[in-house]
Amino acid sequence: MQYKPSKWVSGYKHGPAASYTQITRMGLFLNVATSKFEPLDSTWDNLHSGGMFISDDNKIYFRDETNKDIYINSNADNEITIAATSGVTISGGNLIIGTAGKGIDFSATSDVTGATSELLDDYEEGVHTMVPNTNLTLESTAAVCSYVKIGQLVAVKGILDVDAVSGTDNVTLTMPFTSATIPTNGANNPIGACMWNNVDSGDAGLVAYMGAGSADLKFYKVNDNAGWVRLTNASLAVADLIYFNITMLV
Repeated sequence: MQYKPSKWVSGYKHGPAASYTQITRMGLFLNVATSKFEPLDSTWDNLHSGGMFISDDNKIYFRDETNKDIYINSNADNEITIAATSGVTISGGNLIIGTAGKGIDFSATSDVTGATSELLDDYEEGVHTMVPNTNLTLESTAAVCSYVKIGQLVAVKGILDVDAVSGTDNVTLTMPFTSATIPTNGANNPIGACMWNNVDSGDAGLVAYMGAGSADLKFYKVNDNAGWVRLTNASLAVADLIYFNITMLV
């Protein structure tokens, strides 16, 4: 529904709050106390009981009984649409969460036993420069991994491309986030898939691994009917490659 007054008040009126500098082309406001459109007086005093008005900076203000405001701002037609049946559509910009820890609350949905949160409060995507262990140097053109974070779930992909290596140090790469700690009576030890070239990988291949509460990615040789073994520098040579993907809770 659109409301267009048949007559606009000329001139402008100064408002009581510093953030409202001018009101122009404005003659009526919606009084929430009476549910009627009423004339705006010259001092704005009758807005103190709550109402709706349009300012000259193209904002629609909704003022409550305590003189606090909510406003809708649109710089072009149909950038923001609020409809009773079809919901909210934003065409001219983004929905911005202005406070850390706030987001989209799904508490109206049904839950499984043990659910601890239904708030989607974060999204992030980017890159991270990996730092390897001692005596291992990465090829500079492949030293960056990429990641996507949705809530507490993080997916990372990258390449270990050996530029120089020596010694017998355990192989590690820093990750952009620290994995979550172990829950009571549970586990949180992320593992990931690998593809490798010319690496001494043992008799059953390699697995990427992160311990709970750790920001380091490790690699393990998996052996047939035997224990796993940490990958060390001694199992690598210049130009060896390990492609990896890992998903973790943080």
